[in-house]
Amino acid sequence: MSKVIVISGLTAGGKTALIKALAQKLTNSKIISFDDYDIDQLPSAPSLSTPLVPNRELV
Repeated sequence: MSKVIVISGLTAGGKTALIKALAQKLTNSKIISFDDYDIDQLPSAPSLSTPLVPNRELV
């Protein structure tokens, strides 16, 4: 059975050290770091100038 472990925390909070230690203990494990991705470079990502919510007047 596959499992996913998600680690979240403050900057410089020890997340990388923790996942490296876990990867050594958990055989056949993979690390996927959000730091490895630049979401703004994805073809499907909207331009930073594109509003995510349509401009509507509040009622």
